Amino acid sequence: MNFKAGVIRLAAEDVKEADKRVIPISPTLRGILEKLREEERKVASIGGAVFTRNGRPIRNYRTAFEEARENTGLKDVTPHDYRHTAITR
Repeated sequence: MNFKAGVIRLAAEDVKEADKRVIPISPTLRGILEKLREEERKVASIGGAVFTRNGRPIRNYRTAFEEARENTGLKDVTPHDYRHTAITR
């Protein structure tokens, strides 16, 4: 992440299409990333993890998703639904 330039740079080996990518940081995303940085400063043990629960990094996406789905009552939602939504938008 380069806050000064306002972009996120992804290496070719980090993306599905194997082409490096530069993603602009929108004002909304900047606000979220700044909040995450503030949280990281409070809990140094998360080691740069973006997604945490109770101050600890989430290591298993599926388990975290299932727990969130159960807590919200969204029984018919799958992780892939979010991808479809992002593509549509």
